[in-house]
Amino acid sequence: MLAPAPYGDLTKLNKTKGILYHVGAVWSYLEGKTPIYISEHRVSCKDGSWKWILDRGVAVSRSEDGRPLRMIGTHSDISQRKHADAILKKSEEKLRATINASPVPMALNDNQQNITYLNPAFVNTFGYSLEDIPTLKDWWPKAYP
Repeated sequence: MLAPAPYGDLTKLNKTKGILYHVGAVWSYLEGKTPIYISEHRVSCKDGSWKWILDRGVAVSRSEDGRPLRMIGTHSDISQRKHADAILKKSEEKLRATINASPVPMALNDNQQNITYLNPAFVNTFGYSLEDIPTLKDWWPKAYP
């Protein structure tokens, strides 16, 4: 569990990039550029481990000139989600590398039958690019004239 810390104690954030991102998100909200404050960043725990935190907040009262006087918000531990996202990203990279290296022509499409990807073997075998066959409807007459 995270204990409350003074707002000025930014040393627990992940290096300079994390500090700059966090402070930028806060200022964007305070200056009215975003409707709510949202920040995902890593923090250091007392035991030396790191956790990913999702910060969300909103001003519940403002001064007459619009500056926030009081804010409420939440801190949520999203470490497991970030870990799962990293595993998914590695898996997607591995799958893409496999499809790219395959000697078998492959085309991927979405649910609306738009062709979203052609591997190099497909382009070399058939001579078509995504611009030539953006949808399955465009592909079928070329594949089966």
